[in-house]
Amino acid sequence: LNYINELPEKFIYFPLQLYPEASIHIPSPFFKHQERVIDLIRLSLPIDYKLIVKEHPLMEGRRSQKFYKALSRKSGVRLINTEVDSNQIIRRSSLTISVSGTAVLEAYLLKKPSFSIGETTFSNFTNTIKVDLNDMEKTISCYINKKISENEILKNLALLYQNTFHFNNYSIEYDPKFTRSEKNISNYLKALDFFLKQNYPVVKKK
Repeated sequence: LNYINELPEKFIYFPLQLYPEASIHIPSPFFKHQERVIDLIRLSLPIDYKLIVKEHPLMEGRRSQKFYKALSRKSGVRLINTEVDSNQIIRRSSLTISVSGTAVLEAYLLKKPSFSIGETTFSNFTNTIKVDLNDMEKTISCYINKKISENEILKNLALLYQNTFHFNNYSIEYDPKFTRSEKNISNYLKALDFFLKQNYPVVKKK
C-alpha cells in the first residue's frame, strides 16, 4: 500500500522496530525476530480484519528484499510505504500492537487501543487488559473494544511527569555534552538516586 486511503476499513497496525534493538533483545528475546509477532497476530485476527505492517524508516535498506517478500506472502498481511504518516495509520486503526515500540504509547495518547508484547515504561498505561500469548484471539478482541478516556490519559501523564527527570542519556560518542554539562550530570544523578530509592529502599538498622 502506498497511500493512506488504500487502507482497509478494519485493520490492526504493527509498526516494525529497529533491529537489533536493546528494548526487544533484553526483555523480550523470543520476539527479537518480529516475524514471530506478526504470525501470532495474523493467526488471531478477527475474520474481517487485516494486519498492516510498516517498516521503521531508519531500517530502510538494512533488511533484505527476501524479508519483505516473505511478509507479503503471509495471509492477512499488507505492507505499507514508510512515507505514509504513522499517526494517520494509528488514527484509522482499530488497534496498534508492538513488541516495545513507542507507537503503542502514541496510540494511547490518541485514545486508540494499543498494547505491547514486552514490558515497557508505559505498559502500566496501555496494557490494562492481560495480554495472553496463549489466547491472542481473545486478547485482541478485548483490546479492539477497549475505551480510553481523556481523564485517564491526563491522570497518567501527570503521574509520568511526577517521575520524570530532564537529562540527556546519550553516551559521549553521540553527544559529548553529556559529560560537559554540570546540570545534565546533576539531573542524571538525581534521577539515579530516585530510581534506586524507589526500587531498593534503604533499611535502617535498629
